[in-house]
Amino acid sequence: YFALHVGKARLKYKVTPPAVTGSPEFERIFRAHFCYLSGSGVHICPSPVLLGIFRSC
Repeated sequence: YFALHVGKARLKYKVTPPAVTGSPEFERIFRAHFCYLSGSGVHICPSPVLLGIFRSC
């Protein structure tokens, strides 16, 4: 969802990939996308405790 917004913002504010800086509006949208991705990684990665439980089975 946020990746689509970043793509649209790149077109709107004329920021070519791989640049991540440009107008303040684009940077705000890009930061929201980046923060969402970095936060969701915590939920995807299994905890070391769960890995230990699964190894013991």
